[in-house]
Amino acid sequence: PAATVHMPDGTLLVIAQWIAHGNGTLLALGSSGIASRPAFTLPLPAGWGRREDSALPIPFPISSHAAALIQTVLAPNVGFSAGNRNLSVVATRQRPNQYLVGVGNHQLSEQAMEISSRLGEIAEIAEMTLDDAGLDDSPGYMPTHTPNGTDLGRSGNQSIAGLDQRIFRITLQNEERLDLIQSAPPSRGPHRIGLPLDIVAGSSIRDQILLRPSFFEHFDTVVVDWRYVEAADPAHLLAQARWAELQNLTIVVDLSAGTNLYPDLRLCNNSADEYANSLERIKVVLGKMGIGRNTSRNPLRRGGATLSEHAIYTLHRDPENYYPDCSSDFVDSSKILSTSAAALGITLHLRAGEENKPPAVSAAPDFLSKVGGVANLKLAVCTGSVVAPGPGGLPPLPAGSVGMWMVGSPVSDPYSVSSASAITVHGPASLLQGAALQATAQLLRTGRDGVNAPPPFIVVDASLPQQPDLSEDAIFREVRVIERMLS
Repeated sequence: PAATVHMPDGTLLVIAQWIAHGNGTLLALGSSGIASRPAFTLPLPAGWGRREDSALPIPFPISSHAAALIQTVLAPNVGFSAGNRNLSVVATRQRPNQYLVGVGNHQLSEQAMEISSRLGEIAEIAEMTLDDAGLDDSPGYMPTHTPNGTDLGRSGNQSIAGLDQRIFRITLQNEERLDLIQSAPPSRGPHRIGLPLDIVAGSSIRDQILLRPSFFEHFDTVVVDWRYVEAADPAHLLAQARWAELQNLTIVVDLSAGTNLYPDLRLCNNSADEYANSLERIKVVLGKMGIGRNTSRNPLRRGGATLSEHAIYTLHRDPENYYPDCSSDFVDSSKILSTSAAALGITLHLRAGEENKPPAVSAAPDFLSKVGGVANLKLAVCTGSVVAPGPGGLPPLPAGSVGMWMVGSPVSDPYSVSSASAITVHGPASLLQGAALQATAQLLRTGRDGVNAPPPFIVVDASLPQQPDLSEDAIFREVRVIERMLS
């Protein structure tokens, strides 16, 4: 059925629709139900926020028809009533036929009260004794601006004093009109699934996550750019570390955008000063990642509230001028950085399979071997390179060497129909189809059987739109396809 109103011009306007769905009914409003124009002139005059005992104005109130329709849905589902709209009521079910019902009076005067039940006839009402007896005479109990001589009244069987809060144990003869929602075990949350965050100036990891209310339904890990860590004040990073620890949030720092040979960081010693400066800057970032170590207030966590225990880095192209030692310098640099990281309890994850950057996934085991097979150096494998057209598939890798799956899809040159090679491995995973989708899913499920813990991280690594209205939709498509591949 539909709810309609007659317009002044004689037309009939549908303002809501009841839709049967599952075991219940949905009420779909024909609009937001909020006034489209402000109820008074904005901005408010100065001083509105300091007026005592004055209701704050609501510039966009709920429309009367929406309020009436919502009331028709909610009112029949209220279990208990105090018989007075000035009173607040909250109830909890302890066991069959027995409830605790709280009644609150936020007025400065005595109010009538008559408790009734819509769930069945009341057999017994017993008031719980609270530890607030006599507080109404205590300094500070009433607001400081309360007029002298204000009488809050008395609480009795059919009344409740101003500012009083009372709790009753109510026993019903029989629960006649109660449909219990079947309890279901909570779904397993995300495990080592990461989202890159673009931390803008003046913002923080905490701020960016709080802007995404459903973040923890899909992710438990964030990846932040190294520049954020390098520029941030240590006190700020320590605050982020402690907040992340309370949320069971893992923070990963990505150096990949910086290891570009020029102008930021280089890992080959073709310019001694630039090389030394690059290694020093990376060590400073690693040091900040370990901030707060051994200062945690949580005695159950070893190592303290560190900001991050995982860093991603990539090798870069060879210099333009002939420099034959670049490959050996990459090995030496990785040895130096892994040693510095190990002292801080940090694991490095080397990107493998990046276009135009070493190492390829097939060459990664040899590179790890040259570095010395250190325990805190793992691979961040770009899945798009593994499932790209042509000779592919995941080559044999040392057990436990994959620390991250960087999830994307291969994208071929759209202007070359005959091209079988990918020009990037950072296309959206939502574009994966057929064999590529199945192969990526097989990669992501590796190590997630609960036998060998922890499994590799899964990181959204696609190039996505930067506009906020497009970016969030694109991220949602990425995480949904990842969740389907893991299911």
